[in-house]
Amino acid sequence: MAFKPNYRFARAERDRLKQAKKDEKLNRQRARASFAARQRLDRHDRRERSAGNLIFAQLLEGSRLDWLGE
Repeated sequence: MAFKPNYRFARAERDRLKQAKKDEKLNRQRARASFAARQRLDRHDRRERSAGNLIFAQLLEGSRLDWLGE
């Protein structure tokens, strides 16, 4: 009997490689998305802090003026 190739094994190997590629791609996309989300949050936090600092400075200036009687 002649040698018969094991097509089932070859197909299973291809499917494993294909799934591994998909998993790597998904992991890269998730990492990229989480990085972008962190960047957006950082920008938002910086805006809030700068706005908060501005409001605090205005309140502080107002209280100084009240204290000085102006």
